[in-house]
Amino acid sequence: MNTSLLLIAMAFSLLLAGCASGAKNEAGEPSMDEDTTASNQRPRPRPSIAPGTAKATARVQGYEARDHHYVCTLEIEKVDEYGAGTPALPVGTEIDVVIPKALFGDDPDGAKASAMLAADRAVAVTLKYQTAATAGDASPPPPWRALAIQ
Repeated sequence: MNTSLLLIAMAFSLLLAGCASGAKNEAGEPSMDEDTTASNQRPRPRPSIAPGTAKATARVQGYEARDHHYVCTLEIEKVDEYGAGTPALPVGTEIDVVIPKALFGDDPDGAKASAMLAADRAVAVTLKYQTAATAGDASPPPPWRALAIQ
């Protein structure tokens, strides 16, 4: 009987000790007696980019102006980052990319776009992969769309 009473008392004291070590105030923040210095903090991981996107460096091979966008052929030189589920872009691959004219801001005569999309110019581009609904389209748009270009 004494042994079982002793075991119950030890289990109860361990339970209390475990609860006290993770003490938090009403706001759910660590109590003042815990060490929360920068050296005790883990570095936060960098947020990843959106699914279906990629950040890459590419070389412009040429472009064609359309009503509200450009269709540009880019040769991939380096991919800096992929979002989840993004198709691979091997170095040396040429892809056609839809680049909305709005990315160049106020550019009525297309001078900014012409300078940015000059043949053999290296550009940093954020791309989004999208599958197009091709209900009867004779020539569907390319699956890659530029979200940003520099």
